[in-house]
Amino acid sequence: MYLASHPDELELGLSLTEENQPDNIELAVQLSEDQRRQVAKLIREFGDVFQEMPGEAQGVIHWIKTFPGQVIRESWRQIPQRLQGQIKTEIEMMLEKSIICRFHNDWRSPIMAVLKPDGKICLCVDFQKVNAVAKFDAYRMPRVDELIENIGQACYISTLDLTKGYWQVPVAPED
Repeated sequence: MYLASHPDELELGLSLTEENQPDNIELAVQLSEDQRRQVAKLIREFGDVFQEMPGEAQGVIHWIKTFPGQVIRESWRQIPQRLQGQIKTEIEMMLEKSIICRFHNDWRSPIMAVLKPDGKICLCVDFQKVNAVAKFDAYRMPRVDELIENIGQACYISTLDLTKGYWQVPVAPED
């Protein structure tokens, strides 16, 4: 997690207890003692959102709208032997935690294993060909100057790297 105060970016270290509550909160030295207390209190108060495994977003479901008659069936990609064990373990964990489920349909996109710096893998699905036949809503991207203006007189500005945030929004079962 990062906290920014004016142009200098400040790093905030955060570790969790077994109950997924913030335990060891390290705040940047540039913050005053009062600011450090306020931020630490806020993090402890909302500690349930700092979990190692994501929860499911409530009130939202993602639909994948495609043009009629379009079905994508890609070939499986060769997986290096040295990664197959990690991939199997990751898939089993995702099934156990109901992040993914088994199903059969006509669509097929290949998985990819991206090696992280720590040697672990991040499982991804290559949806490039699905994206080619998907209908997208025409929302314009916000402009940076509008975003900065909306920040206003904020005391703290933070950016968060969500743990497996892409797992949190469920996809409609029919998609």
